[in-house]
Amino acid sequence: MASKTKLARQAQAKKSSNIYLKLWSIPLLALLVKFIVISNIPGHYWLGADGENYVNGLQALLKDGIFSTEHLLSYWPAGYPLFLKVLGIFSVSNTLVIAVVVQSAIYAGASGYFVAQLSATKLSKYCFPVALILALNPTLSLNTIAIGYETTSAAIFIIVIGLMITEYSKGVSCLLSWRSLLAAGLLSFSSFIQPRFIASSLVLFLIWGATTRKKKMIPAFLLITFAVTAILPAGLILRNVKANNFAVISTNLGVTMNLGAGPGATGAYIKEGYGVPCDPITGNEAVQDSHLRNCVIAWYAKNPVKAIQLFYNKARFFWSPWSGPAASGSMARNPWLKISPLASIATSSQDGNNLVFGTFGKLVSYLWMIALILLMGLGFHTLFVAGGLARIIGIASFSVAVINWLISVGTLGDHRQRLPIMTLSLFLQVIGIVRIVGGKKYRIIKESAVIKDQTKL
Repeated sequence: MASKTKLARQAQAKKSSNIYLKLWSIPLLALLVKFIVISNIPGHYWLGADGENYVNGLQALLKDGIFSTEHLLSYWPAGYPLFLKVLGIFSVSNTLVIAVVVQSAIYAGASGYFVAQLSATKLSKYCFPVALILALNPTLSLNTIAIGYETTSAAIFIIVIGLMITEYSKGVSCLLSWRSLLAAGLLSFSSFIQPRFIASSLVLFLIWGATTRKKKMIPAFLLITFAVTAILPAGLILRNVKANNFAVISTNLGVTMNLGAGPGATGAYIKEGYGVPCDPITGNEAVQDSHLRNCVIAWYAKNPVKAIQLFYNKARFFWSPWSGPAASGSMARNPWLKISPLASIATSSQDGNNLVFGTFGKLVSYLWMIALILLMGLGFHTLFVAGGLARIIGIASFSVAVINWLISVGTLGDHRQRLPIMTLSLFLQVIGIVRIVGGKKYRIIKESAVIKDQTKL
């Protein structure tokens, strides 16, 4: 009897090992393809939407040191240029090539780790479609070869949720663990290269603490993880204090909010006609930025009808296609557009242009946006009703996506802001699609009431 049990365990272990190998093979093969692409494109990297600004920031750091007074390093957060500077230790002349290689490797590792953790849950049936869409989605996957923070942050989000899955599954209940501290460190880095992710980090640890720690431990757990997450963003503040004598992470929030506000604004980036009335004041960049933010908030309060219209527009623009009549944002350098059939049709002839940008193209674009939102919602609903760990994964993924969507509504409508949460939105959308087309085979068995009570969610 014992021998049969041992053989059964060995067979199960071998089966699990085979599944792991198959799941990991998908992102690793995609990484190999990217390395081939990197070796064949001019310069061996692409510039993202703000690529020149990051490169100029890097050059200022190389020239003047970490406390450079270069305007770009205070206007845009200095985190990503500092990340590039660290990578340049290996070879200054090849910094950007090293960056896209590292970004691609991080994304591949994150994708493999995430689906590997899913394979040990009741969501194991979804692992292969999730792994495939993360590897093959052209916009998300190819942007690891572009100079920009977006895909690294997207990778970090799924690593953190993967760590949360493992910790919940293992029943970890002590105040701190190496997984929670690693997650805090990763989210600290993500907030370092893009400070708006601080909000997402706080919510993730609220969910983590509420579902794995005893009530009396939760305040201390949150305090410590929040403190660790704040370390690197606080470093940006200290850098600006030393370099510019003002204590802020960056000075572009007011400008970004103003671009999406005002009587002539559309909610998207436009070159003229945007902005709210704002009396000039004296002061440094931080003072000016704070004043402009207050002007925008005051204008919204005085113009609620126009504000609602702009909020709606920005909410829509966040999910807009990468090209076509409904596209809105700063993704003109999207690598996908180099090979997109839609882009080729639009530029091949006048008839093709009329098809893409005419009534039919507008209808398809709006249906596409609606489908993205509905499928994400359906995926979330599927996980939520399943209860237990599936519910936690769904809440965590959905919360991060919605928080960043709301931040876009409060600032500027730009589909590029969707990139960092696409690992999570695509995951939920795959769940939604498979629920529609997969039938009973992909039905998630609900967790017991005992598990539901333990999750408190």
